[in-house]
Amino acid sequence: MTPELVLKVNGVKYSGWKSIQLTRSMEQLAHSFQMGLTDKWADMGKRVPVAAGDSCWLVYGDAGTVVTNGWIDEDTLDYDAEQRGLGFSGRSLTGDLVDCAAVFKGGQWKKATLLQIATDICAPFAITVQAATDVGAPFPLFKLEPGEKCFQALERAARMRGVLMMTLGDGSLVFERTGQQKVTTVLEHGKNIKRGSFKRSWVDRFSTYVVFMQSSAGGAGGDGYFAKSLAMKRHSDDAHVSRYRPTIINAETEDDGSELQKRADWERNVRAGRSVRLTYTVQGWEHAAGLWEPNRLVRVIDPQIPIDDELLIVTTTQKRDEQGSTTELQLAQKDAFTVEPLPPKKQKKGALDYV
Repeated sequence: MTPELVLKVNGVKYSGWKSIQLTRSMEQLAHSFQMGLTDKWADMGKRVPVAAGDSCWLVYGDAGTVVTNGWIDEDTLDYDAEQRGLGFSGRSLTGDLVDCAAVFKGGQWKKATLLQIATDICAPFAITVQAATDVGAPFPLFKLEPGEKCFQALERAARMRGVLMMTLGDGSLVFERTGQQKVTTVLEHGKNIKRGSFKRSWVDRFSTYVVFMQSSAGGAGGDGYFAKSLAMKRHSDDAHVSRYRPTIINAETEDDGSELQKRADWERNVRAGRSVRLTYTVQGWEHAAGLWEPNRLVRVIDPQIPIDDELLIVTTTQKRDEQGSTTELQLAQKDAFTVEPLPPKKQKKGALDYV
């Protein structure tokens, strides 16, 4: 029996949901959830006191593990002659970073680190920021684009430093590296895998990634005086792409060039990692040591692919409906979302190849 997921709003706990879906992903900053229940006309005219705009907590199991701290985005009511259905959906606190414009006095930072920039952007939303890894050198200059969303600004800064940006259960923002923890449970065909699918695509993959940056350099009179344009570029090759497919990417922010190579490697690896995707459905919401979560490494044994390799959990979607409680796991190569060199074409037998 899967433990209960409790919604806490305005000091009241709600449980007994007919349907639940909780999604957490390395590719989406905010956690998202949808919950629904059905009751009879005995409660006619008595609405559950939960409404869009309310702050909320999602708490899992007897231990009271907080999986999401955020806001109710929508509440719905559907009814007929015999019953009514109540629904609630929302996201973690970082959902506001996805929706809202980035505002900072002056609109730019000089010689500020990624952590400093993120803290300034997140402060008005009461979202705390932490770094679980080195976030790299300060940016010589980082400017907000007109109308740019908070997430867009933070994402391009994080790409330049080759780090992940994710949300923790308490709603805070964290910068970290890929796959620092492993799941001891093995995903295995014929045992705990209920359903599986495989997809490989080269649509967004290229043989060479050229990252281009245009910056300004001041003359003898100081910054901006008789400024001249300086162009810098770095490139990263993907040897697994056998035909000529170049792409050019604007770095979107000024740098001294020392971190530009990380951006090129990041583009190469992320696109390679996303080019091959496996999706598995397992029974329940937990593995042997706890909830299935993104940014974990897990061993997969599946002769249908075929594969016997360690992969990265990119997205988890925990569901409960008429079919019971299940978790959908989206997996990619463990080298995705890093700035490390891609492995050579010749890999160990049973490993998932990039080609």
